[in-house]
Amino acid sequence: MGLRARAGRSLGLVVVAAALAVDRLLTMVPITPAGAGLVEAGTVAVLVALGVDAVLATSTVLVYRAFTFLLEIPVGGAAFAVWLLRRARTAPA
Repeated sequence: MGLRARAGRSLGLVVVAAALAVDRLLTMVPITPAGAGLVEAGTVAVLVALGVDAVLATSTVLVYRAFTFLLEIPVGGAAFAVWLLRRARTAPA
């Protein structure tokens, strides 16, 4: 379980948990919205320090952040649009 290094050895759940903990901590730093940029750099640095290949760490973090950060925007926008449409239909005339 966990990420695999190019050498084929498993890095385990502890490495992934450490990266997630750093990700969540850096998200709270109020420099940019949701720590964009700072979180990615910090998480990649932790993964590389724990033995993950730099290219693998970077691609993994960018895909993870795309799912947790970028996908919230269109989903939230669609939910807001549905809410506005439903509200307009039920509004008193």
